[in-house]
Amino acid sequence: MKSISILLLALCFTLPIFSQDLPKNDDGIISYTAVVNVSGKSADQLLDNAKRWFEETYKSARNRKVEGSKISDNHNLKMKKGSKDAGAVNYDISVMCKDGRYKYEITNLVHKDYEKTVGTGGKLEREEPKDGFSGKLWADFKMQSDAQVKELIASLTKAMEYTAEQKNDDW
Repeated sequence: MKSISILLLALCFTLPIFSQDLPKNDDGIISYTAVVNVSGKSADQLLDNAKRWFEETYKSARNRKVEGSKISDNHNLKMKKGSKDAGAVNYDISVMCKDGRYKYEITNLVHKDYEKTVGTGGKLEREEPKDGFSGKLWADFKMQSDAQVKELIASLTKAMEYTAEQKNDDW
């Protein structure tokens, strides 16, 4: 019983350290990116699915741009300190489409405290927050961001598999 308690205690202390390993690109910037194969879908069908997902996921079109077979925008993830709002993590998102595949990229994650409750942390790549609030809270913001981004990716992946029903013109 004592060994189980020690193991659980050790896990509690190491969890925040491991949770800070967010995916980074070659330049050291946090970047969630993947190329996803979707057989039987044209670039136009995938772009239509991406547009639909953006419209359903983000109620405002902030800085949405559609250029050729790419759609991009920037949005934010709400951060919490307990039950209180603690700013947001802003991020850029883009989806590029080609026949049979698409690539998503979520990057440039930056914490800002709009409510002035905890201070602004800055870029999530930082080891310590810019305004110097606790390292535990900074690790928690990184975990919250990671979880929310993974939910976005799961939602996008499901939406990109959508196939519009064929219209029956034989009436």
